[in-house]
Amino acid sequence: AAGRKTVPDRIERLRRVFTLLCKRRKKQRRNTNEDLLSACLPFRFLWKAYHIFVRMGIAIWGKDVCLMFIVTAKFPKRRLFLAALCLLVLIALPFFLSHQGEGKDSGAVRVKTNDERVAYLRSLGWEVTPEPVETLSVSLPDELVEPYLSYNALQLEQGFDLSDFCGRTLSRYTYVVTNYPDRESGCQADIYLCDDAVVAGDIVCTGEGGFMTGLKFPDKQS
Repeated sequence: AAGRKTVPDRIERLRRVFTLLCKRRKKQRRNTNEDLLSACLPFRFLWKAYHIFVRMGIAIWGKDVCLMFIVTAKFPKRRLFLAALCLLVLIALPFFLSHQGEGKDSGAVRVKTNDERVAYLRSLGWEVTPEPVETLSVSLPDELVEPYLSYNALQLEQGFDLSDFCGRTLSRYTYVVTNYPDRESGCQADIYLCDDAVVAGDIVCTGEGGFMTGLKFPDKQS
């Protein structure tokens, strides 16, 4: 009687066996699910990628691909304002840098066309040919040296200053002067432009007793 198992003992033994079988069953299912997951992972990636591309709105016409991105975000108004301000500064910065010399020549005469250049010279008293005989570009050094220093001394006398345009490229237009006093030929008028603004100029007379002077028309006494 002492070696015989009672009913409660048998029930407890059956419960333990059942529990062990359930655990093994769960473990087998877990392994099966992991195998299926690893096997289906490429297909899940392709499916998600398909949805991503559909949401991006890809439209393909022949060889052309058009992408449309729709982004929704929430920004505080202050940060949005600062971001817009920084963007405006970045856009405007190249413009201001390219026109850094315009602050000092804001009062300069602007001549965009050939007719305006001829009219400018005539307003100073000069009669010139209707078209320039020479047009060229002159690049100023970063710092004025000879012969630019001597030439700029002449410009300073008539209100110009080439030192404001160091490192920039000027356009020079040369016209034949037909009314220089006591000289029938050999006289030319040069005007230098920077962004259509007159920044320098001179009158050159060649030949015997040649000289260079400013754009001012000479007095009759001289």
